[in-house]
Amino acid sequence: MEPNFFGTEQVTEEDRAYRGSRFSEVRAALFTNPYQRVWGAAGEPPMPIYGVSLASALRGVLPAGSPYFFRQAVARAVDSSADLRWGADRKGFRRIIHPNGVCLTGLWEIFEQTPYSGYFRRDSRALVVGRYSTCCKETRRGHERSLSLVGKLFPTADPSHSEPLRTANFITQQDIGGDRTDYINDAELLNAPNTTSWRRGFGVPVLLVESILFNKTDKEPTQRQVYQIAELGKPDGEPTRAPAFMCFSAACVATNTPRTLMSSTRSISSSVASSNGFGMAVPALFTSTSSRPKVANVFSTAALTASASAASA
Repeated sequence: MEPNFFGTEQVTEEDRAYRGSRFSEVRAALFTNPYQRVWGAAGEPPMPIYGVSLASALRGVLPAGSPYFFRQAVARAVDSSADLRWGADRKGFRRIIHPNGVCLTGLWEIFEQTPYSGYFRRDSRALVVGRYSTCCKETRRGHERSLSLVGKLFPTADPSHSEPLRTANFITQQDIGGDRTDYINDAELLNAPNTTSWRRGFGVPVLLVESILFNKTDKEPTQRQVYQIAELGKPDGEPTRAPAFMCFSAACVATNTPRTLMSSTRSISSSVASSNGFGMAVPALFTSTSSRPKVANVFSTAALTASASAASA
């Protein structure tokens, strides 16, 4: 990816025309043009690390010149449900804050009884396409970084389904200021994460830009809501019942057993902060929120498969 490439950041007619997609098509796109099997091996290039800077977050902010890409990207993240966004040049678009990531495929399963509707209901099974990424450019374990897992649920367990299906999205993240975890499965990912801003160091100005734009764009900037999952597959006459907070965490269920990603949900929480030391209103997504949800163990992904693909960047 070229340093000055941003691609189609704004909401387009392609986004507005979205009526669903097929899991097989999305998965095929992820595995097209794969990256090297082993980065840094003999004859192979080193693993690319894409930087994040205040300059890229403010690119186009002046009235004259190119559009304000980051504002377009925030609006797109809130408004667009499209599963594939190629753009007119078929090159996709740049992730301005989370450019370093890898795509995953897996299975969403609800094992326990819950009070929620849709695909939070017990015995729900859905195919998942996700993206595990790190905020900014720090990718090394043991260093402060903010890991994130976002995903799309296809309301089927058949990877070869023929009819296009509308998906439900979720966005979860570690402390947005950063946290220290030795392994990605040790991270606790929440839809309303805390923010310990001082951990960003010189990245605090970028964090402030994020908070301002999400506060202007999203009606509920305090959290990334999960009602889409509660509405997925729900009969029209049934009320939507969604948890307010969701947390993904991993645990070893037995010795020599692969870790399983578990989800905890909770419907209420304590109050959240709404301002910071700079005197501006900011969403709780960028401040300190409630305590961790109580573990309910209602969800797991079976055998998440990493896809090293150019489409994931």
